[in-house]
Amino acid sequence: MKIYMSVDMEGATGVVRSEQTKASRDEYRFGKAMQTHDLRAAIEGALEGGAKEILVNDSHDGMINISPSDLSEYGGRVRIISGSPKKLGMMEGIEDCDGAFFLCYHAMAGTERAILDHTISGRAVYGVRLNGHEVGEIGLNAAVCSDRSIPVILVTGDVAACEEARSALGQEVLTCSVKRGIGHSSADCLPPDETFEIIRKGAFEAAKRLKDGGPVKKEVSKRAFQLEISFHYTSQADCAATIPGTKRLDGRTVMIEGIGMDLMRRWAGSLISLGGTEAF
Repeated sequence: MKIYMSVDMEGATGVVRSEQTKASRDEYRFGKAMQTHDLRAAIEGALEGGAKEILVNDSHDGMINISPSDLSEYGGRVRIISGSPKKLGMMEGIEDCDGAFFLCYHAMAGTERAILDHTISGRAVYGVRLNGHEVGEIGLNAAVCSDRSIPVILVTGDVAACEEARSALGQEVLTCSVKRGIGHSSADCLPPDETFEIIRKGAFEAAKRLKDGGPVKKEVSKRAFQLEISFHYTSQADCAATIPGTKRLDGRTVMIEGIGMDLMRRWAGSLISLGGTEAF
């Protein structure tokens, strides 16, 4: 049983401000430490629950936040994908895994009482719709799993992210909330010792359920998609709309259609990256 762990940072224990998530700031050391703290809790729980192999994808910003040396005690059972760019970004390497954990995740852009809410790029994206439904990173990344019938079985983050996960993925997904947002950059945070046990127990239960449910046949069934990205500024949409195949829906919104959620996720990352080059 191989479990995939996509690890962001904004939803980590105790993280509340953007300074804690940016490598250029002194406060980043705290964010990095808490991201690794939550990841280690999930690894220990998953191994206890029956996982034989774990693939970790460092999924925050430049994607060089997690040090392989911090995971060396797990030996060959844990590998890490580090660095960027990656074709599938936060979902690189998901192809041959049996189940997915989304760790340290945050809510989509525009969510009230959500810590550091955004969708891929806070400086560029106002909102994203996939096949008519508003989605954030949880929904976009889960869609990549769905084409391969790989279940997302655990999501950790703040209360808002956990509520979004249950709404998008169904009530059966296990969630572990480590803080409750007061505003965009303030929260009521649980202490690390407590969140470690919450995440470890959640990961154990998620892995055990996956193991007890037996192997899932991972056939690729590519679905059609219609992806709409609304930017903060018309100038950002101007940039994104230069890509052949896109359709301009209004001043700030660009749409692309295609087949396959891998392709959808690549389009989302590329269009948002291009739009983000123009702030105003």
